[in-house]
Amino acid sequence: LVRSRGLGDVYKRQYQRRVRDLGAEDSLFFTRAPVTTCSTQKSCLNFFLQKNAQGNICTGTNQTVCMYWTGSNTNGVCAKSTKYTISHACPAPGGAKTDSWASGNTSLVCTTVDTTKSSTAFFGVKDGNTNDCGSWSGKISGYNASCGYIGNWCTGGQTTECRWSVSLTPCSVATSGVGTTGTTGTTKTTGTTGTTGLVTSTGTTGTTGSTGTTGWSPCAEIFPTEASKQGCTCSDWGDYCQCDCTCC
Repeated sequence: LVRSRGLGDVYKRQYQRRVRDLGAEDSLFFTRAPVTTCSTQKSCLNFFLQKNAQGNICTGTNQTVCMYWTGSNTNGVCAKSTKYTISHACPAPGGAKTDSWASGNTSLVCTTVDTTKSSTAFFGVKDGNTNDCGSWSGKISGYNASCGYIGNWCTGGQTTECRWSVSLTPCSVATSGVGTTGTTGTTKTTGTTGTTGLVTSTGTTGTTGSTGTTGWSPCAEIFPTEASKQGCTCSDWGDYCQCDCTCC
């Protein structure tokens, strides 16, 4: 009996040492345990915004959000060892499943969101069996995330998938890396047609001067009437008047 107890103590010490050496993630307490609910999945999941070829998180108004899982995050240690897989995950709703979802950022589940239509990305995650995902909300990878609503979120018709949502900051054209379209210049105003100058009035025709008064005539002075009556033809000779008359 004493020997038996001693041997048991040896096994106990070896078992305890093995647990301590493996660490929390790979210990016998954290192996195949399914992460069935929001509160257990929250310590496994990670999210990030995928950049495009230009290094921008927005392509136009679209953002691509990716999800993967690891042995821990800022919310604690994942209850499942990364040596195993989670049953499946998908972009929701209705996205194709990634079955036997392996850990690490090479096993990405991604969805693209048009942020003019929605500011939330959705995913479905299932592991093990549950009738209630519960609910949780908080920060994961610096993003506001929440979980709840058990249902069928992936292809395949399974109704025990937990829905995860990630809040996004909508893209604007200014921050998407796509230049804004330049404002069309205003059409130049055509100058008004100049006013045609007034036609210069033609000067009035000068009044014809009156006929100058004939200078002083001795014949007219002396014989203005008689000379014409007698049929005389008179002509001036200096101060004299010479008349030629037809005799009666």
